[in-house]
Amino acid sequence: KYRRRYSVAARIRMRLIALIGLIAVSFFLAPSRARAEIPPEFLGRPIASIEIEIDADASARRTLTPRELGVPIGAIFDRALLRDTIERLLDTGRWADIQLLYQPVDDGIGLIARLVPRRHVARIDIIGNKKLSDEEIQRTTLFFEDDDFDEARLAQLRGQILHQYQSLGYDDADVKIETRITDTPGAEVVRVLIEEKEPTRIATIIVEGDPLPPALRSKRVLGFKEGDTVDLAHIESSIKEAEIEARERGYLTAKFELARILRDPPKAAVYLKVRLGDRYDILIRGNGPITRDEILDALAPTDDPLSAAVLLAMEQRVIDRFHRSGYP
Repeated sequence: KYRRRYSVAARIRMRLIALIGLIAVSFFLAPSRARAEIPPEFLGRPIASIEIEIDADASARRTLTPRELGVPIGAIFDRALLRDTIERLLDTGRWADIQLLYQPVDDGIGLIARLVPRRHVARIDIIGNKKLSDEEIQRTTLFFEDDDFDEARLAQLRGQILHQYQSLGYDDADVKIETRITDTPGAEVVRVLIEEKEPTRIATIIVEGDPLPPALRSKRVLGFKEGDTVDLAHIESSIKEAEIEARERGYLTAKFELARILRDPPKAAVYLKVRLGDRYDILIRGNGPITRDEILDALAPTDDPLSAAVLLAMEQRVIDRFHRSGYP
């Protein structure tokens, strides 16, 4: 049997799908290609039979009648019929892939419509999450109801959630993604099953570079300790606060960095790189409305020795700071 196919694959946004579909029809129906695409002897013959195939799980299939397809038995087969049918199906927004095939039969033309439903989220069920709320998970993954999805997107979703948990110290967390069909073809319930398990905890903190002076050690300047969960955001913010604390105590060029975290769940070793530099006693007087912290920021000391040129540059930066505040 002689079969021809009109097809449009639609796995991107529906607006673009419609555009691609029209281009595909126009291309196939261009005058220079028309006779090559539809043999002349087929044109003008009546539609004698219609088959509709919906590619979905059997329990999710719903019969699409020829009436809903918009092609009645007896309709005249021509290019306009194919074009209009594809446009009509695209306009529903329900189909991810549309194929129209035709073949000669005894009484005219047999039309076959092969349709793949657009897979989209009918509902999202997140189960087992305690450390993270549903809203926090969805805000990070940007996965919401009515979104289109495929297996690659579900794999990405799982990876995003695992990364969220790992950043909080839950290295052994497990995430499974399931889908359940509904009575509407393509509409599926996405179930996110989370098993958080026990978090990874800090077993040791190793300082590389300059050792912390007693004044900072006694103040527990780091903000985290052995036994705490390896919460990456908390560790990084605590290290930044420790750097600020050290500078306020006279270590004006102090630099604290997270060098690495060696994880061996349920334990981890946190390595810090610390550079303190020289300690200064700075007396600030007569600064008026300009705060001490603003003066320190303007001084911006470096590791360079305090030569006359360096001190002069620091002095000029403070003067410029006053000028910017309206003090000539």
